[in-house]
Parts: sequence; C-alpha cells; structure tokens
Amino acid sequence: MDAGQKIIKVLQRGITDEVFPGAVALVTQGGEIVFFEHVGYRSLVPERASMTRDTIFDLASLTKVFATVPTIMKLVDQGGSR
Repeated sequence: MDAGQKIIKVLQRGITDEVFPGAVALVTQGGEIVFFEHVGYRSLVPERASMTRDTIFDLASLTKVFATVPTIMKLVDQGGSR
C-alpha cells in the first residue's frame, strides 16, 4: 500500500468513526503536488453535499488542520490504522 492509499484509508476511517464528515488532503514535495484527494461530504444538513477538491473552508476549519495533520502524518509513517 503506497502513502496515498494510507492517507485515504486514514481519512475514510475518520468518516466511518464519525470524527468528521469529509476531508480534502493536499500533499506537496519540492513544490510539486504529489497527492490531492477528497473524501466524504462537505455538508450533511439540510442535505448531503459531496466534498470536492475545490471546497473552500472557513478560517475556523484551519485549526482542525493544524491539530490533526501531524497526527495523521505520524500514523501513516508508523503504518498506522487500527
């Protein structure tokens, strides 16, 4: 399983465990995009709307990124899912 598949697996687990409804993940290396995927939903109410690569997040959502990205990266590095 490559790193991209591991990232998707961790994100899908977050959706399954109802940690978050969806996510967009972008990884760059050396100024090049090496991974850019979306999973889940950007909204659930009043109706479900799928997440897209160009979903815009409000500023409050950045806190989630700064709190969870290091954790996700560590899990992926350790080969980690349950």
